[in-house]
This record gives sequence, C-alpha cells and structure tokens, in this order.
Amino acid sequence: MVRFLGRELNPKKAVWVSLQAIYGVGIARAKYLCARAGVSLITKTDELRPYELNLLTRVVEEEKFLLGDFLRAEVKANIQRLKDINCRRGIRHTYGLPVHGQRTKSNAKTAKRLKGSY
Repeated sequence: MVRFLGRELNPKKAVWVSLQAIYGVGIARAKYLCARAGVSLITKTDELRPYELNLLTRVVEEEKFLLGDFLRAEVKANIQRLKDINCRRGIRHTYGLPVHGQRTKSNAKTAKRLKGSY
C-alpha cells in the first residue's frame, strides 16, 4: 500500500484514479498533479517509485493546494465564521436547513424534521 498525504491509495488502480480518494482531489486535479509530476496516467499506484511520490508531494506543496484534513478544517472554520456573525447562511447552517436558496415547502423534509434538535 502506498501512503500519500495520510491516505492509503489503492495499489491496483491507476495513480490518477487513486489520488481521487483524497478529500479535495477530483478528476481534473488528479490529472494535473500527475502531469506536473511527470507520472504517466496509466501507471498503477503500486508501480510508483519513491522519487515519483516525492515529486507528487512537492507539486502539492508548491501549488499550495489545501487537501485532506487541512481542507476540511478550512471549510469548518468558514462555516463557524458564518455562524458567529449570525448571518442568514450561518443561521441556516445552525438549524440544518438548506443554505443556497433551495425550496423547503416540498423538499428538505429530513432537515425540517431535525430542525428542532439543534
């Protein structure tokens, strides 16, 4: 098993597919990381050499990507900031209601049911 950014990557899949297991890495970013590190897209994860893994790590550090637990902490801090300043979005996060203008008359039944449990 190959560990990258604190995550076990699937050894049987291609590198760009395995990288998507990391929070914050999608298809485009995984392919970009492989291209910048010079790793072929068809290379399996267990065929990665240690220097290629170091190149991938260096690319993440150079590009200053927020990935994994750092990205989770950033998102959580942003939501907490909204709650602290008591803006509309923060209040809706607190109550567990839809935040981005979705309707609640016919949808969001689960959120409305759990509304009283805050």
